[in-house]
Amino acid sequence: MELHDTTLPFPTAESAPVASATDEASAASSKGASPDTPPAWVGRAAQLAHEAIDSLAAKAGAAAGTVQGSKASLGETTNEWVDAARGAIREKPFAAIGLAALAGVLFAAARQGRR
Repeated sequence: MELHDTTLPFPTAESAPVASATDEASAASSKGASPDTPPAWVGRAAQLAHEAIDSLAAKAGAAAGTVQGSKASLGETTNEWVDAARGAIREKPFAAIGLAALAGVLFAAARQGRR
């Protein structure tokens, strides 16, 4: 008993009959159209789609550059603020603790007012 059946239920490229390019061209010319030539509207639609994609890609590239620049600028500003806050806390640690306590009281009062 054989485990693998070598016959396939569907034709493969090796078993399918091969038609030559001249046979296909003669069949298409008898119908009045070439099988390789799509209708004119397909070419125009493809051209419009390519133009739209190119336009969007250019705009997306410009936007990405702007976002990267903003991100770098924001990162620098954030680092400056963090450094300034650390310096102020080191200079006046008790004032920083008092300010944090005041912020906590105000935050708790605001949360109580919502209920």
